[in-house]
Amino acid sequence: MIMTEIGVLISHFLPGTKMGGPITSNANMINALKNDFKFYVITSNHDFGDNLKYENVKPNAWNYKYESNIFYINSGFLKAFRILRVLKKKNFDVLYINSFFDLKFSIIPILFWKIGIIKCKKIILIPRGEFYPEALAFSVYKKKALLFIVKQLKLYSKVVWHSSSEDEKKQVIQNLNVDERNVKIVSNIPDLNIENINLNEIESDSSLKIIWLARIAKDKNILYAFDTIGKIKSNVQFDVFGPIEDEFLWNCCIEKAKLFSKNIIFRYMGVAEKKNIKEILSKYDLFFLPTFAENYGHSIVESLSVGTPVLISNNTPWKNLKSDNLGFDIDLNEKEMFIKTIEMLALNKSNDKINNRVQIRENLLKRLDYEKNLDLHSNSFKIL
Repeated sequence: MIMTEIGVLISHFLPGTKMGGPITSNANMINALKNDFKFYVITSNHDFGDNLKYENVKPNAWNYKYESNIFYINSGFLKAFRILRVLKKKNFDVLYINSFFDLKFSIIPILFWKIGIIKCKKIILIPRGEFYPEALAFSVYKKKALLFIVKQLKLYSKVVWHSSSEDEKKQVIQNLNVDERNVKIVSNIPDLNIENINLNEIESDSSLKIIWLARIAKDKNILYAFDTIGKIKSNVQFDVFGPIEDEFLWNCCIEKAKLFSKNIIFRYMGVAEKKNIKEILSKYDLFFLPTFAENYGHSIVESLSVGTPVLISNNTPWKNLKSDNLGFDIDLNEKEMFIKTIEMLALNKSNDKINNRVQIRENLLKRLDYEKNLDLHSNSFKIL
C-alpha cells in the first residue's frame, strides 16, 4: 500500500522548544499518525529566536528524526529559494502549512502553488490563532495590507483550513471571505501520557504553588499575571518558566516583582525541557495563564492531564472550566475575580488537592474525544 506523503511546513520544529504550541501540535500529530501517513517536515536548522544551529543534524538535507523525515534549512537570503526547491523536487500529496503570515514557510509556497510551479493535490493551512483580534493587533497595518492583497488575488480559494474552534473558523471566514465549506474544525492532538507521574503524591506546603509556563512575550499577557499576583494577601509561591523573548517586558516584570510583599515568593526557573514539562506541572497547585489569545493551549492540556487546575483568560477554546471542575476561565476585564479565585484556592487543604488532581484528569479525558480527533485528521489527509 502506497502511503500518502505529507509535507509539513513549519518555521521551527524539534529539537527546538521555544516556539511552544505549534511544535507540540505537529510532533503529537506525527507521532499519532505515523503508521498511516508518511511525514516530511521542512523547517529551520535553529530554534525560535536563536541563531545557534542544531547539533547532530545535516543542514539542507533530509534527516530521519522524531518519527519523520526532516529537512533542516540554513538561514539566510536563500532560505525561501531552498524551501521552494525542496517542494518542487518532492511533489508531496498534501502540504500542511502551519502559518498564514509567515512569508517563507507559507505565503511564497502557496503563491508558487497557485501559479503551478509547485505541485501537490491538497494544501491544508492551520492559522494557529493568527486571525484572532488580539493577534491581528500586532503589526496591524502590515497584516491588513496583506489580507487585502491576497483577497484580491483569491490566493486561498482552493486551500483547506483547519481551525481549532468555532470562533477561529468564524475569524478565518470573516478576514478572508473564503468558502465556509473549506474551513474545517479540527482540533489539535494532545499527548495524554502521564507515565511515572503519581497524581496521589503532593508536597505538603502552606503556600499555594502557582506556575507560569509559557513564552515571556506580550501576547501571553505576563504583566497582567504579575499585577494579579502582586495583589494576593495569602501565602503564594509564583514560579515562572519560559524563554525570555522580550527583554524590556521581562525587566518590567522584575520591577513589579521587587514590589511583592513578603507573603509572595517569586522565582524565575528558566526554560523547561519538553520531556520534563508534565512532571514539573504536577508539582504545582495552579497553572496561571491570563493570555490574550490561544489557538489551542497545549500547556493548558498538559497541566490538566496531570491534575493541576488552570486559571486562564476566556480567550482560549477552553471554556466553562469551572462546571467540569477543571479550573477557571475569566474575562481579563475582571481582574478582581482572578485575585479572589487565587485567594480561595490558597485555602484548600492538601487532601482536597489530592482528590481534585485525580478528578481533574478524569474530567479532562471525558471532555476530549481523542479517537474522533484522530479520525478528523486522517480524513482530512485523504485524497479523494
